[in-house]
Amino acid sequence: MKSHVIGRIGAAEALLATILLTLGPTSPAHARGYTYYPTVSPAVRTNNEVDTSFPGCYTSYACVKVPHCQGMRPTDWQNCPMREFLFTKAGTYSVADWHGYGHVNNRQTGGWTIRFLGRNRNQLFCIPAGNIGMVMGFEPVWYVQISSSSANCT
Repeated sequence: MKSHVIGRIGAAEALLATILLTLGPTSPAHARGYTYYPTVSPAVRTNNEVDTSFPGCYTSYACVKVPHCQGMRPTDWQNCPMREFLFTKAGTYSVADWHGYGHVNNRQTGGWTIRFLGRNRNQLFCIPAGNIGMVMGFEPVWYVQISSSSANCT
């Protein structure tokens, strides 16, 4: 009797799996097969938001909003929810799944900068302290650097 019950459960699971595979994804977003979940290493404080407006960044922070496009093409960035990264400590951070265009808000004080670096750690963009509400493309960015030096930051 016990093996008969287990056999029925196994058959039911197989039938359900067959139905789900036959029907395919349940939404067009999943059907497109794109998943972008931007990350930073080492980790920093983050906010997952749906607002695509400029970040409301705290004083002494450098904030970056990156499109979080689950199930969307990278070109659909303007319709994506955004993930906001809040940088407060000096260092170089590697980034992953940063696509499309987002917002940068450098509310650090003094000579602190936020730099965006390419694959070979070459400087792509540098935003000095006090710059609020800049829009930029993230495709070439591999690293973010927070630095107390404003040298070569124009």
